[in-house]
Amino acid sequence: MQERADLSIQLRCQIEQFRSDWQHCATSSNFLADSSSEEPYLRNLLSSALNELLELVFKLGSGAEQAALQLTRRAHWVELSLNLPLASCDEAPVLAELESLGRNGPERLYLDQLGGERLSPLFGLLQLMSDFGAQLKWRMEDGVLRLHVGLPVGVSA
Repeated sequence: MQERADLSIQLRCQIEQFRSDWQHCATSSNFLADSSSEEPYLRNLLSSALNELLELVFKLGSGAEQAALQLTRRAHWVELSLNLPLASCDEAPVLAELESLGRNGPERLYLDQLGGERLSPLFGLLQLMSDFGAQLKWRMEDGVLRLHVGLPVGVSA
């Protein structure tokens, strides 16, 4: 039986309009995080995680399509889902990196990126997985990248 959601928020945006200003990423992620928690640690974690997903919209989003982001908070878990239409030219490299993530694991790719000259658009996801124990599931469906990020929260280590 799935735990009942304490909170669920959805955001839809026109990619072209969203990409008009990089600041939309920080403004939107801070607003959503502030609306999701009164706990400073959780607000900061959510703001960072949401910002990473919204930066993917900025970096990889395609034209006049619409991106959809959903935040679902449960007692000890937060799910972030992003549906992002990709330009066909962006599809192959992004999918190759996601497949490499499945083969090599986030820590190795994260450390390789830190030592590299150029960070990949998915670097923020690698950081969430390596530093915060986030779990990533993804699939490509009809030109839309569907990312699901699970973050453990509210459990003391």
